[in-house]
Amino acid sequence: MSFERRPKRIAGPGFHVNVRYDDATVSQMRTSSSADSKLKPARSNEVYDIKEMELLVAKKDTAMYYDGYTHCFSAVNGYPATVNLTDIAIKNKILNEVRFVGVAVTEYKPSKAYSEQGFVSQVGGVVTLINESKSVIYPGQKVKLGLEMSLNRHITRDKGIPREKVRFCIEPADDDDKMISKALAKYKIAPCDASNEIAEVEKAANIKGAGKTAAIKRAITALGVKLADNDCASVKPFLKAYRAENELIIGKALGLAKSGDRVEVLLQPRHSY
Repeated sequence: MSFERRPKRIAGPGFHVNVRYDDATVSQMRTSSSADSKLKPARSNEVYDIKEMELLVAKKDTAMYYDGYTHCFSAVNGYPATVNLTDIAIKNKILNEVRFVGVAVTEYKPSKAYSEQGFVSQVGGVVTLINESKSVIYPGQKVKLGLEMSLNRHITRDKGIPREKVRFCIEPADDDDKMISKALAKYKIAPCDASNEIAEVEKAANIKGAGKTAAIKRAITALGVKLADNDCASVKPFLKAYRAENELIIGKALGLAKSGDRVEVLLQPRHSY
């Protein structure tokens, strides 16, 4: 290469795994006829190459690979079933269907036929990434997997990357309140009206004499039955949506980065809570 990517400006341990290319998913994107105009299949084969320091993802419902490797891709040009959707709807659809794997350490150029040659992904430690989102990332802020499709910058800010390539980026993660609001909006949880039962508990607490303990027990039992009643919405859909929001968080920023700047990110374990 004739330029320097500076893959890691802060020394630190890194954890790496061998991964392989997701030929099946990329083949669908290359020939897709249901992709939105912003994500139309690329004319250049280089768009679908894996470049150093790109964010790698894998489909949640992927093809039936039996080789024991994680199969990844980095571009979304030609992503199917996105035609006539808004930018936000396209972003949500894609992010809901993929999982973050890591950051590409080595490049990979796919061949026409399925290849067993893999490449290396960093899944932990310190890595230097470019802030390709529109937001400012601050030191100590958690960052999440994102997707920026603005056509005015068309599209990547990194050297050696085709301008038409639409790839994943990092962006500031939402705080807990916002993630909870998003989860509640996605799965509307019907409120459980147990006000009468709560009032009975409070009334029982004010009873004087020998019957106070028995009255409190009856009131609490009634409240427990109400809360366990089928009329109350299950919290499982909400927890599932909240877990999905948390799974997008990939690490913590170690510096300040405006849009287009490089920033060191400490990749961290991805978990639900």
